[in-house]
Amino acid sequence: DSFDWLAGEFAREILRQAIEEKRVKLINHEGYWGSTDIMGHKIVFEHGASYRGSSFGGIPYYSIEKIASRMRDFEGDFSALILGHYHTPYALPLGYKSTVIGNGSFPATTPFVATTLRRVIRPSQKLFSIHKDIGITMIKDLFLDI
Repeated sequence: DSFDWLAGEFAREILRQAIEEKRVKLINHEGYWGSTDIMGHKIVFEHGASYRGSSFGGIPYYSIEKIASRMRDFEGDFSALILGHYHTPYALPLGYKSTVIGNGSFPATTPFVATTLRRVIRPSQKLFSIHKDIGITMIKDLFLDI
């Protein structure tokens, strides 16, 4: 229900040489959500369009907290749940050793966002680091200004 898979295939083509040289491994989940083990830590990916409810600063915090907690019924414990959809970068703690990471967007402010939501959002993507023993050690915004 989104262009997430297509974006992954674009990334695969852009990174083809690095993938062929085994310097990059790209996993493009085709389902509604997907999970990947990174250094012994489960990372769950979902677009986030199903997370509805009232919001603060454009992020439906209570809905995210409720549904992310229920994601454990499907996936078990996880270190991070990565969401998109809101075009707003954020990181929210979710219990002990879990974080919900809201990714930014390549086109942060679209005509829809500007006219309907009256928001201007700086384009960005999240970068985070995982240590095999500690888990997530760093979360940083990479700004994509033109």
